[in-house]
Amino acid sequence: MFKTGGLVKFILLLAALLQFGDRLVCLAAEPFPEPCTQPLTEPDSSATGVSYGSDDAEWLETLKGRKARNALLLGMWSLHLDGSGRSTGEGDNNENNQLFGVQYYGLTAGTFINSNERRSFYGGVAREVWSYQCTPDVRFDLGYKAGLMTGYQEKFPDLQGVVPFLAGFFGASWKRMGVDVGATPLGVITLNFRIDIDHLFEAP
Repeated sequence: MFKTGGLVKFILLLAALLQFGDRLVCLAAEPFPEPCTQPLTEPDSSATGVSYGSDDAEWLETLKGRKARNALLLGMWSLHLDGSGRSTGEGDNNENNQLFGVQYYGLTAGTFINSNERRSFYGGVAREVWSYQCTPDVRFDLGYKAGLMTGYQEKFPDLQGVVPFLAGFFGASWKRMGVDVGATPLGVITLNFRIDIDHLFEAP
């Protein structure tokens, strides 16, 4: 885990990503024929009205963002930056986390096998603060998830076995398939697959 000050570094890193997120995703999208210059428009009447990437957007409104897309979250692998991973380090922390989760209407919940080989359950909010549709099939997202989870009471102060969590994520999608790369203040990088289900069951 990070030493003292790790949380501060994480917050500064997330702030930097938010500040320059539009430039990062545009740079990543350079090979595509259409330039990544226009922010994604809100898909429904629940839109927040935030102009994503706007220089004059208020910080709190930008941080609030909008609800993340509806999706199924499948599989997860983690990298412990302190070298305590079983596969990528010299420790015994589990890094094959077998996530199954769902995002719906800005909420997220699911279950996974945590670093201690214990089944954890989580629930909270999922927000997008930047979204760019670079081509009809390709999209990038930047956001965060926060809430409560179980299964870590031996490591952190808990309330009846429940502890808080916070993670930033960068998502890349092709049509309805995507991957999310996440980062936590505890020095863990994660990767999971995503299947987007927005408007999937609506009548044509």
